[in-house]
Amino acid sequence: MPGVPLRMLLECVSHPVIAETITGDVYKGKLDNVDEYMCLSLSDVTHRNTKDEIRRLETAYIRSQILRCVILPYQMKNYPLLNRIEKMADSYRKKTTKKPGFTRRKKPKV
Repeated sequence: MPGVPLRMLLECVSHPVIAETITGDVYKGKLDNVDEYMCLSLSDVTHRNTKDEIRRLETAYIRSQILRCVILPYQMKNYPLLNRIEKMADSYRKKTTKKPGFTRRKKPKV
């Protein structure tokens, strides 16, 4: 069963996404396919490189090794899995901050 980021990317197939690479290149296009390693296959791509040169590509394949971030469609904000993850993160934060015997050390006066 895939992890959360991969599940969200699989839900975005056939939607427009923006992908930025570690070299600073930006790809905007329709997400066609995501494989199990999170490599992206885009179609109708607009590619902008670090020199601000823009070119149109029919397809692009971006390996997961060079991905910095992927901007998903706005509809994914209401993805039901995000609510469960947020609740899990809140419970973890509460559990770790309320340790018994935890006190802050005061700085010694010099």
